[in-house]
Amino acid sequence: MPLQTFSDQLEAGEKIRSSNHLGPAQGELAWLVGQLPDRERLLFELTVFNPQSHRVVASAVGLPLGSISRHRRRMMQRFRQPIAKALFCAGSQLDPPMRSLAVEHAVKGTPIRRIARDTGMSYGLVRQKIAFIKGWAKAQLNQERAAMSKQE
Repeated sequence: MPLQTFSDQLEAGEKIRSSNHLGPAQGELAWLVGQLPDRERLLFELTVFNPQSHRVVASAVGLPLGSISRHRRRMMQRFRQPIAKALFCAGSQLDPPMRSLAVEHAVKGTPIRRIARDTGMSYGLVRQKIAFIKGWAKAQLNQERAAMSKQE
């Protein structure tokens, strides 16, 4: 599935009912959503996979009714970051520890200082790894665009 189509689906909030019917990029989305903390995963599932009213989502997630849109928008912004988009590319190869770091920072939104504290790595080393991942993500997206251009 082309990356633009996937982004369009995120933008439109189309219903994605079950992972059995997902294309490759959507299957990656389902995997990444599974990596989210419980509250954010439930929020995503109730607003994108199986859209519900904000009142239903607010009571299920335990957030004020007025903050549902803001939380959803911030989560969607994280999914649109180059790192998260690169993780969706078919055939993207990243070592498991680096992939885990990318998910932690780009998808979950964990700050670098907290990642450093939780992993026991120095702040500088985590920043260096995140910089590498950002470069990798740009290269992945460029390869994806080039492959799509050749198909046209």
